[in-house]
Amino acid sequence: MIIKRDDLKEMINDYLDDCYLRDKKPSYNSLGKFIGVTQTTISHYVNGYYRKGKPYEDIPNNARKVHNNDFDLIRNVFVDQEDKDNG
Repeated sequence: MIIKRDDLKEMINDYLDDCYLRDKKPSYNSLGKFIGVTQTTISHYVNGYYRKGKPYEDIPNNARKVHNNDFDLIRNVFVDQEDKDNG
């Protein structure tokens, strides 16, 4: 079942709060565990493709947790972290 965008935003905010409280940087592995997917899946969401570079279909299948239109929320967790690290 796909997580609704607002619910995903809330989950990500909770995850980032948890990272802050634990003084840990976000990681694919820990975010994946937090929302119930593997770190490989998080990597696929960040990159927008899976299995040897094959792009995600426009219509997600039933097994996917995050809709294509919401990949930006996952991506931003790590882009924002890179900006902090480089700033």
